Amino acid sequence: MEGNVWECNICGVCFASEKETLKHSEACQIQNLQNDRIKNPILGRISDHLWWLAFIAKLGLISMLISVGLSLIFMSGL
Repeated sequence: MEGNVWECNICGVCFASEKETLKHSEACQIQNLQNDRIKNPILGRISDHLWWLAFIAKLGLISMLISVGLSLIFMSGL
């Protein structure tokens, strides 16, 4: 960015204001994601369903912490 020129981090297009650049960057990112899904639709489907895997991992971590905490409490004799 030199002077009053703002540049999109994704595609490198220059704009006169920060507001225009931010608006373009959001649209540019969405367009890039859509292009990626068109090029490889199987990865698009996989990425749509990965939220549940992250959710299961979080539940596993929480249950493991609870288990360790309860073990420490019962083993200490309180």
